Amino acid sequence: MNDPEIPIHDIGRSNGDRSYLSCKLSNGQPCPPCTSLLKIDQEIAELVIKRRSIMSQVNQNHDPTIHRLPHELASHIFTLSIPMLMSHRKNYKKSLLCAPLILGAVCLKWRQIAWSTPHLWTKISINLLPQKFPQRGQLAQEWLNRSGDLPLSIYLYHNDKSKDLPKKLEPVFYPIIEILNQCSHRWYSLDLDLPSSLISRFGRDSRSTAILHRLQLKFSDSLRLGWEIDVDGQFRLDNVLPRPQEVVLTCVPLNSVKIEWNNITHVEAMGFHVDECIELLQCAPRMIRCEFSEVWKVKERSTASKTIVVHPALQTLSFSSRDEIVETIFLEHVSCPSLTSLTYDAHWRPMPTDAITSFLIRSGCSLHFLHVFGEKEVFAQVLRATPELQHLVLDHPRASVLKFFLQLLASPIPIQAKSPAGEGPLLHNLQSFDYYGLFNFSWEQMLAIYGPEYQPASSAEFLSATLPENFCWRHLSSLIVGVDASTLEEIYIKKDTLLQFMRLQKEGIELSFVNRRDWSDITEASKTFHGVSEESDGNCEA
Repeated sequence: MNDPEIPIHDIGRSNGDRSYLSCKLSNGQPCPPCTSLLKIDQEIAELVIKRRSIMSQVNQNHDPTIHRLPHELASHIFTLSIPMLMSHRKNYKKSLLCAPLILGAVCLKWRQIAWSTPHLWTKISINLLPQKFPQRGQLAQEWLNRSGDLPLSIYLYHNDKSKDLPKKLEPVFYPIIEILNQCSHRWYSLDLDLPSSLISRFGRDSRSTAILHRLQLKFSDSLRLGWEIDVDGQFRLDNVLPRPQEVVLTCVPLNSVKIEWNNITHVEAMGFHVDECIELLQCAPRMIRCEFSEVWKVKERSTASKTIVVHPALQTLSFSSRDEIVETIFLEHVSCPSLTSLTYDAHWRPMPTDAITSFLIRSGCSLHFLHVFGEKEVFAQVLRATPELQHLVLDHPRASVLKFFLQLLASPIPIQAKSPAGEGPLLHNLQSFDYYGLFNFSWEQMLAIYGPEYQPASSAEFLSATLPENFCWRHLSSLIVGVDASTLEEIYIKKDTLLQFMRLQKEGIELSFVNRRDWSDITEASKTFHGVSEESDGNCEA
């Protein structure tokens, strides 16, 4: 189903000889051979036109669906054929963003439908390479014209592996920025990964309305990560203060973003100073999810007051820093009573136990999800402050920490825990356990979490466990294990242990064991190695 665009004026001239077009050898007219060639060219041109007409009929017969459907329905089908653009820039696939052009290249009918379907043109991605302009600017203008008045998702970046963008070439991109500014009232998602000086040009001469929902900015010329050197630059709209709900900032100072922060619900910020993190919590009272990564201390020791910033709405918090002082400053200055999920990355250092414990107690939150690094004693103290924890993630802990947890999870717990707060059994309400790290355990230790009933006969160490009166074994609903192993052979599950894991799966337990080197399924590989089928009886002994 093709409708090729054949350049009529080039037909029959593949050898590049065009002298017959200007022949005047016969008293100022073309000579007889050249006249014959001109006549043939005319006949070929007529045949090409006729061929195009026939090809349209062929396309109509070979594609009866689109050609016979009402235009509105065919347009809707085209819209559904293009996946929604994901929020993260890694999902801006070239093939996805070129999809409208691909549809229009099929045939004339498809092109007419695609060109008149505004929803196909609401997402645009442009790599600002100087050598591609002004052509890309013209294409962008045509693209935006076809989008009608619909909300736009825009991604602009500079990705040239050979060199950075010289400042003297930035004026080359001013026209495309002006084109985009003309439709600033239609910006729904704006993602800019550019030098701060170019980002500062966005929003000039904007209209008095804004529907901006998601804003993602990266100052590509900032050395903020690790060097604490800020660059001059600012994002603002001239005539309106946008009220996005989602904001992602990389190497962008908080005061460089002029928006209405009290409408924000989701924030990701990389490279903030700790004082900016605390200030953001004050500015965004409706925020429910926040991720701070690579947080740095201020150039001089923080002089923030001892006033506690209470954020009543925050439910999910992720915090990552390479400086223990930064972590302590942040934890000592905030309180999050609605917090249910906490991810804490101390970059292989012991975490500030007292600061985290005080933060949790001060917040009085019902934490259900915890993902942290630390030592055994650290974990015990923190877990005392999280009695309602349901989902625990251990990411590359030391062997002693993992051993402590596996022993803890393999211990019976009271059926009814009514001990005073902080004195009951650890992890009494745990339902899910994830482990990611080295293969420094045995699969039998993992299986022991479910009690002696599921232990193979060869595991005498775990079969000897006894159950006190009014106690029960833990039955986690989910056990996720991701190990880093160079080969599958070294992490195969023994056959009798494998059969017990299969028994748990048949009973509805979610089990997932993978080698993170190649994401291969350890359970399936072990089944193949031992010749075990899905019908194998988990009660069988090897």
